[in-house]
Amino acid sequence: MALGVLGALGAFCVLACDLPAALAWPAALLVAAGAGIQLRRYRRCPACVLEIVPGAGGGRCDGRPLRALQVRWRGPLAFIGWRQMDGRSAWRLFWPDQLAPAQRRELTLALRRPAAAASAPSMAR
Repeated sequence: MALGVLGALGAFCVLACDLPAALAWPAALLVAAGAGIQLRRYRRCPACVLEIVPGAGGGRCDGRPLRALQVRWRGPLAFIGWRQMDGRSAWRLFWPDQLAPAQRRELTLALRRPAAAASAPSMAR
């Protein structure tokens, strides 16, 4: 939903800038089409259970091991990406309402110092 709104706002911003109309309309259509493609791609991602294994530097998705697990924060959003064992890449996006503040902090700390996170049980459940 939000991705569709952002795509529409992006197309509007292209139209509202000082580009000539001959360039603005095709660019706005490209922005809207790109947002539609990304929205369709995101909706087709199957749901999975993502488990980060502390101390190992990896994790599991639906019980399958992952490699090259990365978490990137953009404000309150958490982008988690990884490579599956067959070499394909996958990612998930966590919005602020999906992770409680304690869980966001625990995720940040666990990925910053994985050995320390492995020693004690999790406090955010």
